[in-house]
Amino acid sequence: MNFRRWVMAITLLSMVVLAFGSNATVAPFVGNWVLNVGRSEFSGTSPLKSCTLTVDDAGADKLHIAGQWVNGDGSKGQDEFTAALDATESRVTGYSHIDSVRLTAINSRAYRASFTRTGAPTVWRTYDVAADGKTMRVTERGNDATGARYDSVEMFERQ
Repeated sequence: MNFRRWVMAITLLSMVVLAFGSNATVAPFVGNWVLNVGRSEFSGTSPLKSCTLTVDDAGADKLHIAGQWVNGDGSKGQDEFTAALDATESRVTGYSHIDSVRLTAINSRAYRASFTRTGAPTVWRTYDVAADGKTMRVTERGNDATGARYDSVEMFERQ
């Protein structure tokens, strides 16, 4: 094999590895995210006092997300799940009025999450990472554990 063919073969192999051997879809979301309460808006519910999301690459275009927060009344909450960005249903643990989630990729920096409890929709979120990768906007609409409707726009900063 001459030099030119060898370089071309290595280049093609590198492109295949990059295209199929990496989780470019989940990469923008991976990291530790902390809520900036001052830049967030809450309607129909009291503002969160704090929230931290830990997002890990779980392989095979899946995200592992663990959230911990403090509600406006001081009570604490948490949830955790591993899900693919292909709208398949995944189990959510730790949160009393949500038991499953479906994640759907919107584009390379955004996805939609639909949460349910016993098959009934409860919460919808859109996660959108800024082009610079430093902030993430989470738009949320749902019903709390009492059935009351709420909306929020939460601004997170990568730590």
